[in-house]
Amino acid sequence: YHLGVADNLEVGGRVSLGALTFEADVKYRFLHLGALHVAADPTFGYMPLGFVQIFQMTLPVLATYEFSPHIALLASAKFGYWVVSQTSSSSNQLAGTLSGGGPSVGGALGVEFRGKTFAMRPFFDITYLMEKYTTTYSDSQSSFTSTADASAGLMLMSFGIAVSWFTGLELEKLEHMDDKLDRIEKKNAITSQMYRDLTASLNSAAGDFGIRAVIIAGASGIFTAGNDIFDFLNAPAQDESAPGFQFLAALHEFPKPLIAAVEGNAVGIGTTLLLHCDMVYASLSAKFQMPFVSLGLVPEAGSSVLFPRLAGHARASEILLTGRSFGAQEALDIGLINQITDTPLATAVEVATIISEQPPTSVINTKALLKSKDHMAITQVMAAEGELFRIALESDEAQSAFMKFMEKRKG
Repeated sequence: YHLGVADNLEVGGRVSLGALTFEADVKYRFLHLGALHVAADPTFGYMPLGFVQIFQMTLPVLATYEFSPHIALLASAKFGYWVVSQTSSSSNQLAGTLSGGGPSVGGALGVEFRGKTFAMRPFFDITYLMEKYTTTYSDSQSSFTSTADASAGLMLMSFGIAVSWFTGLELEKLEHMDDKLDRIEKKNAITSQMYRDLTASLNSAAGDFGIRAVIIAGASGIFTAGNDIFDFLNAPAQDESAPGFQFLAALHEFPKPLIAAVEGNAVGIGTTLLLHCDMVYASLSAKFQMPFVSLGLVPEAGSSVLFPRLAGHARASEILLTGRSFGAQEALDIGLINQITDTPLATAVEVATIISEQPPTSVINTKALLKSKDHMAITQVMAAEGELFRIALESDEAQSAFMKFMEKRKG
């Protein structure tokens, strides 16, 4: 039985019924390379065999390759130390004790079949024990005592079927990754470092076969106030390598389902990033705004093409040229969001869970087909928008607009 207590960390125990063995372990996954995951699994075991008591400490290194959410190949190498203790007696008053121990090496190979809360794993295990024993015999009547040392090598081979039950965070990891914008004191305004972190998370999720979908949400009832203006002016975008543009490129190229959960304000990039999401769930309190023109800038993230496609030219022109905000109901009417709900994040998790149970290659290929018609065209539009955005950012209009914005904030 294993309990997920944190991302990549489980604690649990095992009982083997062949040669009765009790084990407790802590499993920590420290490396993820696409569908390949590597974990350390320090284990303490106890084996009672009549008069013989065996204790063991082992450090297996376990590699798992996931062919799908439900089938994986497992291979492990393990190193450890065994301690053996035996006490025996007979009717002629002759008593004996045996103690010893030594290092062990071994490995195992298996295939794991996973369900929602259990896993079944046929396996083959081989272990070699290099042990040294000390044997002592004594006769209580004659006060005779004899001690002898011996060394031995023992090969243990076993095969069987392991069945595991687990709860906690492990299935959450298989289902979705939740990227939260969490800077509530600044209304979740996004800094350059936050863009770098978000981009790294998306790129990692794209290559992690265990992650089926990504949810983007804001903390404490606010999605995001958009760019942090002070950070934005201190580190303006110079070219396409700027953190904000890298984040938008990662969104545009992300191969798996992107789901947004929106509460409160979604300003600037907080709205335009939704155009790259596959599903968006919002609360009735959600407010959307793209005030680029009001700040002396131009739209970004391909919104000059993607937003009119949803809203129509007339409404898109009104919203973009006036910089006005609009609410959840209008966003639903436009088609920017899928649903208004009291619990956007819970709804997003529910949908991500359903998607995670679908064949993953089919999901990825279907998203690619849905976006294939205009993918390259949007890439080119984003590049053109980025160039105009950088030029506008250095203009007197933008500098004046930013000064007015900051004076308003101070007031």
